[in-house]
Amino acid sequence: MPARSLVSLALCALLAGACEGKARRAPTETTTGPGTDRGEAAPRGKIPAVRCVRRDAGDRALDDDLAKALTAHAERIGNALAGTTALPVWNMLDPSVRERTPKEAFMANLETLAARVRRAGPPTVADIVFLDVAPGVNGRMKISCPGQDGPWTVATRVDGADLAIVYVEYAGEPLPPRVVVRLRRGEDGWALLGLESAAHRYRGADATAHLARAEAARTAGRPLEAYLEAGIAQVLAMRGQGVRTPLTDRVARLLGGGDLEAKARAAAAEAAGLPPERLVSVGLFHTDFDLAPRLRYVTAIPNLGEAEGPAARKEAAGLARALVRAVPGLRETFDTVIFEALAERPVSRDAKVDAARIAIAIDGVDDGGTARGAP
Repeated sequence: MPARSLVSLALCALLAGACEGKARRAPTETTTGPGTDRGEAAPRGKIPAVRCVRRDAGDRALDDDLAKALTAHAERIGNALAGTTALPVWNMLDPSVRERTPKEAFMANLETLAARVRRAGPPTVADIVFLDVAPGVNGRMKISCPGQDGPWTVATRVDGADLAIVYVEYAGEPLPPRVVVRLRRGEDGWALLGLESAAHRYRGADATAHLARAEAARTAGRPLEAYLEAGIAQVLAMRGQGVRTPLTDRVARLLGGGDLEAKARAAAAEAAGLPPERLVSVGLFHTDFDLAPRLRYVTAIPNLGEAEGPAARKEAAGLARALVRAVPGLRETFDTVIFEALAERPVSRDAKVDAARIAIAIDGVDDGGTARGAP
């Protein structure tokens, strides 16, 4: 799904650490051997290299004391993000991570995340993934994590110390954040390895609800709505770098299977009144605070670089008016449609061409279209 990613602070290489003298329980989960990328069931009676426990896993639920400790640490990080400056979060990073992380770039992304958190409502620790790592185990692994919604797979590097991923979800609308907090156990307690930011709801509905809408729209023969709803589900289902869930797999199969993207592009061109050859792509555009459909097309405006102001806005308003009238479901889901007018069709995905980006408020399209700055 061609959607712009939310800010990511996944500067969390799992660096070397020691965890001497750990007591280990008998194996019950699927694990991997050190240095491999292929999950293997631990032989009966042998201690697994990495054992994964999720807080929601019913009778395999995380130990209460450990859950409380991880929750408290994530809450301290969340409180620091909500402060007037995100600098305390930088200071919470494991020293070895700070040594190899460019501070200026990290802080710029961190402040963007902090702005989202400050605008959001109260946080809740929604889930915890705990990786119980045997001493001396090193390498990249794929670890299976049982749960009530099916097994998750975590692909990560381990370095002889326990790891944890804590999911903190915030209240708010329309796109409340989910902050993925990655931690490693050290001699002095849990150290922060990095943060990632996504979202967990869009206009009150979660990924499962938007995926159901996508599947219903596809069945009903509405490919554009199906494609956009699946894109929303993809954004909301993200659980962090290297984490796959049954839900993310379902979304990927819908987006990658068949010709849904091609049908959505054809439906968008027809609805907007564009010749199919002029529509370059259709997808989602999202910022830290909202989502919008985005159509990239080759404009009929000559000399776009010189005349992109009023002419581009007028053209985008006309396209939006036709699109929203032909696809009424857009009004129910989005506030804005983004149009990117290109001077010519790019010869490749990375090719640079003159372009004008115009955001049209859907509520204003029947009045001729209200153009505003793109989100």
